[in-house]
Amino acid sequence: KSQREIDFVVQRSGGNVDAIEAKISPNAFTTRSLRAFRQHHPRGANILVCPFVDTPYTILPGRL
Repeated sequence: KSQREIDFVVQRSGGNVDAIEAKISPNAFTTRSLRAFRQHHPRGANILVCPFVDTPYTILPGRL
């Protein structure tokens, strides 16, 4: 097995597929699985959900 998985996937109109990752901390997140997923599904939002982050922030797509 490749040990790569995305926690939730939401297919939307127009061929967009959103990838949602849930981690206990943003420090636990690595882009390996997301980069592999985006090779097959290049369009859509990338969302990271962490319960202990007080202020939302955005990581620019070029930093994957």
